[in-house]
Amino acid sequence: MKTPAVLLVLLFVRSFAFPVEDVEETASNKADVNAEIEEKFGDFKENCFPKPSGGCSCNEKDADGNEIVAKYDAEAQCKLPVFTETREGVPIFKRSVTEEQARANYDKVVQELKEKFKGLKEGCYPRPKGCLCVVGKNADGRDITERRMKEIDCKCREGEVGSGCPAGA
Repeated sequence: MKTPAVLLVLLFVRSFAFPVEDVEETASNKADVNAEIEEKFGDFKENCFPKPSGGCSCNEKDADGNEIVAKYDAEAQCKLPVFTETREGVPIFKRSVTEEQARANYDKVVQELKEKFKGLKEGCYPRPKGCLCVVGKNADGRDITERRMKEIDCKCREGEVGSGCPAGA
């Protein structure tokens, strides 16, 4: 025989229990809504949230490191950059004309520096005039350096082998 307290608990539990079908339907609906949200907003930047009127609000840090809420009207400002191609397996983002020009100038400067300092002897580093070469180590293990003012003393000559020049330089 069940006591009145047990009956009251059973009645209470039954009145709030959900049928299994409702739980499965709710889970299915939740999965559908999550898939739709991921499809629409999955490419948004981290900490950016869509606004009902369009655009988004993003939690960002200002120049002083303080967290601020930035509001953007255009959805393009909310999204992650798009990959367009890869260079040596590294993705390259779409760039504006200005960015492309800056990249071309940077590559040109790097190539110029490589040409200018090509042929330096091993352990020699360029200076505004001449170079600084590491010629050995002292008893404490620190580098002993020598300042060379003439470019000819810094670079390997054609066919020179040894004294910091690789074979065939």
